[in-house]
Amino acid sequence: MRRHLVFFVLPACLSAVALAEPLVVQGRKKEQQIVFPLGPASFADRVVSTKPGAKLKGKKGQPPAFDAEVTLGLPDKKALTLGCGGSVTLEFTDNVVVDLPGNDLYVFEEGPDVEPTLVELSVDGTTFVELGRIEGGTREVDLAGKVPEDTFFHFVRLTDVDARRCGGQYPGADLDAVGVMGAAFQLQLSAEVLFDTGKAQLRPDGEAALREVVGKVQALGKAKLRVLGHTDAQGTSAANSKLSEARAQSVVRFLSGLSGLEGVPVDGKGYGETRPVALNDTAEGRQKNRRVEVLVIPVP
Repeated sequence: MRRHLVFFVLPACLSAVALAEPLVVQGRKKEQQIVFPLGPASFADRVVSTKPGAKLKGKKGQPPAFDAEVTLGLPDKKALTLGCGGSVTLEFTDNVVVDLPGNDLYVFEEGPDVEPTLVELSVDGTTFVELGRIEGGTREVDLAGKVPEDTFFHFVRLTDVDARRCGGQYPGADLDAVGVMGAAFQLQLSAEVLFDTGKAQLRPDGEAALREVVGKVQALGKAKLRVLGHTDAQGTSAANSKLSEARAQSVVRFLSGLSGLEGVPVDGKGYGETRPVALNDTAEGRQKNRRVEVLVIPVP
């Protein structure tokens, strides 16, 4: 059986030192200071899809410009005008959005008008959870009560929603950047690397893989770990729930005893077959679903 290990932790373009330092950015209000615990890594990394809205204007003889790349990275006063009803979907590739205490997401918008914008999040880029509208001077979004526990998201979709007030030189919302305050690094490990089939005892190569976590955690400075166990849909749901919980706790015990993680809080939970990341009707899909995820969450 082919074994694999995937880490989603530190982007190659950023140093561990840069990631360890929180970033403070001026909000739309003069007195507002927005803190991003993961520094520059807190901002969207990739444009997934776009839908230019109506009433967009181009230069004389030219089609309207729609450069969604300006929404990536740190806010820089360069904005994407969505047009009436337009939208853009962005991806966070080196971190995930999770529900942590306080506000979790901040949308930077430019221009004199602040048009209402619908905010949605997705785990897989296909199914989206609606978080509601941001409008007026409020650009913050709190995930509390809006998403399931321990769900983390890689994708955000922003859509202009107020056709009645849409017009002028820059119709629709004008988006500069999207940053995550409730952010964590995600480490995803294949169950085939960690365990034998149907077992919860860590394999030697699994222990070696988990030791690599130490350096990732130390790059953040102060952090806590959350371990999530998952299975495919083979067998009964009760058996899968029990196995995923046992595997999560096995990883928790191992990480808690690792040199270099002294004093780092570690907890875990098994979700069985309830949170697939692929279809269970193929061998490849089932292998993707058999996994353990470790969230590395910065602590103030």
